[in-house]
Amino acid sequence: MKKSERHNFIKDFPIWKACGKENNLRPCLEDVWFKNGLAYASDAVILAIVPLEVMTVGIPEEQLALLDSHAIKGKDLKMITSWPCIEIKEDPDSGAVCIVCYPSGTCEVTVQLNTDKHPDADSILAELGKLEPDPERPCRFGLHASLLQRLAASLGDDCLSLTVKRFDKGILVEPVEDQIGRIGVILPLLF
Repeated sequence: MKKSERHNFIKDFPIWKACGKENNLRPCLEDVWFKNGLAYASDAVILAIVPLEVMTVGIPEEQLALLDSHAIKGKDLKMITSWPCIEIKEDPDSGAVCIVCYPSGTCEVTVQLNTDKHPDADSILAELGKLEPDPERPCRFGLHASLLQRLAASLGDDCLSLTVKRFDKGILVEPVEDQIGRIGVILPLLF
């Protein structure tokens, strides 16, 4: 691997901003998890989804495939993006997947990935897609601007489109001119 090449996650998509902070009851919400070529992050109120192909540079497809069904702490992913080169490896004996980072020269830092259970984001998105507006319930909900700001940062875009089919189920959030498949969800505060 050449020293001048970058093989890493791209800082422009800081998906870790959608992760929860230290949570002893639900530690999986501190993670960015990977499934079917997508990266997911959620704090149980917002959910960010970004395709791996747009949030990485120079990482071979066979290494990206190793991420499937694995997760990394959001704070570790943030740290990793500051280094020029990483490799995603599988231990031939244990089958454990790790990210080997090369912060400088021959120095090596290894970050172990986990296989903890994570929220089923696909079922949340499927339910939002099937919903029809409910004429019996007025559309009134609260939304903290900070949630929208964090989700915009996690998706790497300032201009977002909000779709509300049933306000009591969630708000679908997408970058306005998205051609790469980024998606977010905000669960509203009900009054």
